Amino acid sequence: MIDTKTGLVYRKEQFGEDSSLPAEYVIRDRRYTATEITGLVTRHGFDIVDHRYVRAGRWDEPLEPTDPKAKEILVIARKR
Repeated sequence: MIDTKTGLVYRKEQFGEDSSLPAEYVIRDRRYTATEITGLVTRHGFDIVDHRYVRAGRWDEPLEPTDPKAKEILVIARKR
């Protein structure tokens, strides 16, 4: 479920260990756009060197923003 006004995403996840029953949690995330993230970074004294959409753990493989595998935004910045 997505709250489009706040950018909050609610999702269910299940976790279990070998000897116990699985636990179900409702996870709340705040999703940011590339523009929001780069704006925050520059406002706090950094210059953007590069930014791109990536898959978790595969930061060297840029993806299109609409790619369903693009779960993260990598920002490389330098302190002014």
